[in-house]
Amino acid sequence: MASSVTIPGGSVSTTSLSTGTASLLGSAIQTFVAGGLTISSTSVTTTSSAPTTKVSATTVLTIKAAPTAKATLDLTKLTGGGTALVVDTGTSPLTVRGGTGVSTYAVLNSNSGSVVNTGGGKATVVGSSGNNLMGTSATGGGSAVFSTGGGNSTVVAASGNNTIVAGGYSSIGLGSGSNLVNATGNATVFGGSGNATVFAGTNSTVLGGTGSLQVIAGTGDVISSGAAPTTVSGGGAGATFIGGSGNLVVTNLGSGNNTIIGGTGNTTAISGTGANTFAFSKSAAGGNATIYNWNSSDVLTIQGYGASTSTIVSQNETVGASTVIKLTDNTTITLVGWTGSVTTI
Repeated sequence: MASSVTIPGGSVSTTSLSTGTASLLGSAIQTFVAGGLTISSTSVTTTSSAPTTKVSATTVLTIKAAPTAKATLDLTKLTGGGTALVVDTGTSPLTVRGGTGVSTYAVLNSNSGSVVNTGGGKATVVGSSGNNLMGTSATGGGSAVFSTGGGNSTVVAASGNNTIVAGGYSSIGLGSGSNLVNATGNATVFGGSGNATVFAGTNSTVLGGTGSLQVIAGTGDVISSGAAPTTVSGGGAGATFIGGSGNLVVTNLGSGNNTIIGGTGNTTAISGTGANTFAFSKSAAGGNATIYNWNSSDVLTIQGYGASTSTIVSQNETVGASTVIKLTDNTTITLVGWTGSVTTI
């Protein structure tokens, strides 16, 4: 019912599950092995010279190698649209190279050092508590789902539309596709040229790229916008939102105390009921800021303009029911609906 080949200190076994029944078919296994799967002493690779490399059923590859024998699984030449389920039950790292011809579902063990490149096909990669490297091909990647587990893994979603669940202190690099990131740990997310939505969780860092970015922020997050528009919702307490050259919009701040730093792009913020700090510096000047729901607990600080914040604020103008503060480089800060005193530092 299965084919098994011994490698130093472990084994590689393959089984094939019929798509029509729940029975294991030995003939399907033989076809698969003879049809493009070559097993050497330390690796499992596909060959182009095989009679056929099609996988029409779900193929299960169970990898178990000793700590001194790192297994490599190469699926790049397989075709047929089947699914290769890779289950790493050993104690050594595993390298998996996915292709466009089959879908890859890889389940890693709890040890560190495994590398999974999903290639251009659809893939799901599930990590455990180890620190691993996961990612797509540089171009032409299919849709992939990455779950890092509790380890401190790195995910490079260079292309394709991907979903990443990031646990631990994981680092997530985004590329040209549309990506969804759910940070369940303390993740660092680097935006790319594609659009991204990030659920930042707690104490995460999100750095915007050239693609638009939408962030649902939590407590203690640091969100820095890039060259494209960035929209941030939330921020329980202790979060910092930094404007870039793209426009920054911050909403739903709630009752926590957070910090908003204006950039060279325009900044729009809806303050909450907490004591929020709004900071502006001449080193990142040029953007105009519009702040709604300013309250008496909020604080304004302006640096690099040759005068104290209180002096600058004292020269403000009242326009309708709003306070407008104009800086020497024509940057304006508008407190919509507020004409009372402004606390400065």
